[in-house]
Amino acid sequence: MWATWSILYMHTVINLDHSTLTPEPCPAQTLNTGSLMWATWSILAYFYMVLSWGGYSFIINLLPLFCLACIVSGRLTPRLYVAFTPLVVVGTLLSASVPVVGFNAVLMSEHFGAFFATAVLHAALLVQWIRGLLPPKQFERATQLVLALGAGLFALVLSVVLGSVIKSPTLGWTGGCG
Repeated sequence: MWATWSILYMHTVINLDHSTLTPEPCPAQTLNTGSLMWATWSILAYFYMVLSWGGYSFIINLLPLFCLACIVSGRLTPRLYVAFTPLVVVGTLLSASVPVVGFNAVLMSEHFGAFFATAVLHAALLVQWIRGLLPPKQFERATQLVLALGAGLFALVLSVVLGSVIKSPTLGWTGGCG
């Protein structure tokens, strides 16, 4: 019973902006309007799902896929930021306040996709903002510099990790006796 109501609440909050009162999904309304009011409704609907049913992990994993698809397909807008980031940040904080969920909302891997998508969204918006500030030639140079520094940092971290694994006394140990 509660599962049915939470799904209906998440997906068919009444659209009060139109006189026809047509049901539309909260996240879609937030994405279409870029309104914090609809983002708040999405957060409340997500919190209701956390309180009533374990299906909230489906939502918190499905929305990051949509967010990443929008970024990759070039449909990155500030409305996507308003629709997704408050839901992840405030929704995770609210879900952590539920005793059954607790800090599992932050520690368990079921929310890592949302955190990753939020980081990618912030990085993509930062790149978009810097692209608007710099002339194309300078942006290309800055991109090459950042990629070179990132590759160097990745190589350094990889060499440190591999070095510590190779020097580890448990390298090759399978846990068996003899």
